[in-house]
Amino acid sequence: MKKGITVISLSVVILLLAIVTSTVIYTNNDALKITNKTKYAMEFLDVQTKVDNYYLENGKYPSVAEVSFDVSKFKEEEKIQISGETVTSNKIKLYSIDLNLLGIKNSLLGNNKSSTDIYAVSEITGKVYYLKGFSYKKVRYYTLTDELYNGLGTTILNKNYKEVRKEEVIFRVSELEDTNQAVTVDVMIPVAATGITVTTTNSVPVASFVVDGEYKKYVINGTKLVNNYDITVKYILNGKEKTITYSVNNVDIIGPVISISTEANTGYTKLIVTATDANNEVVKIKCDIGNLTKEYFANYGKTLIGNTINCYETGTYTVYAEDSLGNSTLYTKSITVN
Repeated sequence: MKKGITVISLSVVILLLAIVTSTVIYTNNDALKITNKTKYAMEFLDVQTKVDNYYLENGKYPSVAEVSFDVSKFKEEEKIQISGETVTSNKIKLYSIDLNLLGIKNSLLGNNKSSTDIYAVSEITGKVYYLKGFSYKKVRYYTLTDELYNGLGTTILNKNYKEVRKEEVIFRVSELEDTNQAVTVDVMIPVAATGITVTTTNSVPVASFVVDGEYKKYVINGTKLVNNYDITVKYILNGKEKTITYSVNNVDIIGPVISISTEANTGYTKLIVTATDANNEVVKIKCDIGNLTKEYFANYGKTLIGNTINCYETGTYTVYAEDSLGNSTLYTKSITVN
């Protein structure tokens, strides 16, 4: 028998190499898509978080102009992304976001290369949308969906939920301590339950459920900050109708209350400041001459000692007070010095 490789053997080897090569190429391309999906999801989360914080600090959104978001071509499975919004003639009213106000300089998306290459925010739900969207496995994503968020949670976020159990229902709460950030709650209801309704107060949106193991999970994402809200869960299990409630009552976005009195003296006026907070400790009181902003007091202003300050010039003075959560308040007063 002759030694060597026959034509048939060589053909088989070439075929196997072709199969392996095509598999590797497919796998690498798929991995690239997943990487891009994660990058875009991370940016969605970053923009959403910074918009929430901007709203918290300024009482308004970092918006530029009103834009109309056309949702007429949304697939049925994509419509959940606009839940809670008011849709008129297949359009949603949004407001374009100035990323510079959020300190975002090198974004992957939202670079104004086209009329839809922008981020915009809804004043109804507080959700941030990327109008152009990005596609992955035949689904187009326009906002930070539960799927995108949960995907990040398993890879980089580690959400560290605190669980509160009430009968068969589990409430996975993002924060139980006092906070000035939005509190997210996953409501976990046994899959065997029927007739389920999950409602909230203060118009906090409830996403449609997804099956998570032995539970149906309803995500309540308080992206538009409210003081607090209540969750009511109704369901039927083992033939019994049940109603379970849970209250998110640890959100505080209200700054200290400032009151001012004056004491006239020769050559100066003493400003006497009282700052109180119903829920948290007042940790900082500052003052300076001029009609000033909160941003000014981040780096400037005179810290009050004993809650008093002597004013030697006639003019408008601004007092700044901040509590332990970072909530702040401004108070202006005209002072006359004799």
